[in-house]
Amino acid sequence: MAIDLYAGVCVGDYDRALDWYERLLGAPPSLETGEGEAVWDLGEHRALFIDHRPEHAGHGRHTIFVGTVEDLQVWVARVADRGIEPVRWEESPDGMREAMYQDPEGSVIYFGGTPADAARPSAGAPRHTS
Repeated sequence: MAIDLYAGVCVGDYDRALDWYERLLGAPPSLETGEGEAVWDLGEHRALFIDHRPEHAGHGRHTIFVGTVEDLQVWVARVADRGIEPVRWEESPDGMREAMYQDPEGSVIYFGGTPADAARPSAGAPRHTS
């Protein structure tokens, strides 16, 4: 059975969120519906979207794994070049690291990386505590 992931973040100020997520993800959306929704294809069968739903804004929480801890450091540096810094870093005892970003309305996006010699996290991950 094939499973696709289509994760969404509700936003109140669509234009501000569109700008912020373009800078966070490093590209304009793959698709804008014209109805307050923008979609970024993150990989095969994986997408993140923003949706203009002010009544639900600020409550999202997602984790995106970018590969190894070294890949994560490269990712964070690129995002910093676009003007966004993580609000917090977390590390688990097994060496997995996560950079936490918070959008202008309070939703949280974690970017994670595992040690080069570790397996990718499974269904029990992520291990952040916030």
